[in-house]
Amino acid sequence: MDHPDHDPLTGLPTLKLMQEHFAHLVGEQDQFGMLLLDIDGFILLNDRYGHQAGDNKLRQLAHLICQVTPEDASVFRSGGDEFVVFLDRRQMAEVASIGMKVCGMVRQHFSFIPPAERSYCFPDRSYLKIQAAFTVSCGLAFYPTHGKNFVALHEAASTAMWQGSKRLHGGVLVVAEFEDNCC
Repeated sequence: MDHPDHDPLTGLPTLKLMQEHFAHLVGEQDQFGMLLLDIDGFILLNDRYGHQAGDNKLRQLAHLICQVTPEDASVFRSGGDEFVVFLDRRQMAEVASIGMKVCGMVRQHFSFIPPAERSYCFPDRSYLKIQAAFTVSCGLAFYPTHGKNFVALHEAASTAMWQGSKRLHGGVLVVAEFEDNCC
């Protein structure tokens, strides 16, 4: 049976419930953390092994995130290969530690998957081969420090995640500072 508020692939709650949960947390908590997780090079995995294999990895990843995060964490699939975890009643260091644990468990659990490769041939006939292992990058943002509404907090976590993806490839990056006008 399909539930419009739950992702049919992973069974996790989706964007609508995530936004409702955010509003609930804002009313109940002075601060809370948002982890935003994204699979590094997921498009390469889909290209090499096919969408069915990619879907299987998304299901496995959703299950692993739920296993690794604390019982009171709230896990959502925000779309594509992106997942959100809300953690309340915790300090930033503890939330970052949980993010690192998720990234480490993903690296360990999926280490058997050979890196996906993509080759690029440029007009000048130069050639570039890119490899991407199955890892996740994680951005961390805290309400209200990094965003006072859902969009601002998600954007802050997303920026941290993409910076982390470029620098760390499979690690956690915390938003250090943001301009006052983005929140």
